Amino acid sequence: MLNVYDIEEKSEIYGPGIRTVLWMQGCRLRCKGCWNKDMWNFKPHKLFRVEELVEKVKNIYGIEGITLIGGEPMHQSLELLKMAMEIKKLGLTVVLFTGYEFSELTSEHEIKLWKLSDIVICGRYEENRRNIYLQWRGSENQRVIFNTKVYEKYTLAEGNYCEINIDTNGEMTISGFPDNFSEKDFF
Repeated sequence: MLNVYDIEEKSEIYGPGIRTVLWMQGCRLRCKGCWNKDMWNFKPHKLFRVEELVEKVKNIYGIEGITLIGGEPMHQSLELLKMAMEIKKLGLTVVLFTGYEFSELTSEHEIKLWKLSDIVICGRYEENRRNIYLQWRGSENQRVIFNTKVYEKYTLAEGNYCEINIDTNGEMTISGFPDNFSEKDFF
């Protein structure tokens, strides 16, 4: 089972194109200044079988791929590798956000997940190097690695990307790296 914090069916700020974003629950890294502290705990949040998530993604029209973010996806790398392999069979791409560097990976499935991902955004978030004007990164030490030929010609467009979604119930979510910004700024 995969322990998921949240799923955004369509997003345009966590990788190229329109993507389904899966925030994974659980993180041992616990970077100082992290704004996803709700995702640190490993207590089951929303549990899904790999097959359920693949089927869900398959039925979302118009996406380019999935983005795995967290929490820390590498803590669930065995199941996420299975999912990523199925997603690639659908002709979709995989973007992986991880606080780990390749040299820190210890298991075969972590290494395979990294290598299978079309783009890897890696490195710990470092509060003293915070820069919210970097595409897909929150601190200057983090790197973007283009692993496959799919995005070899992609050029990063540095900037502060933020996305506001309002669901059918009128609930608003703000994604990205907003600075000193909250939902109450709208009301």
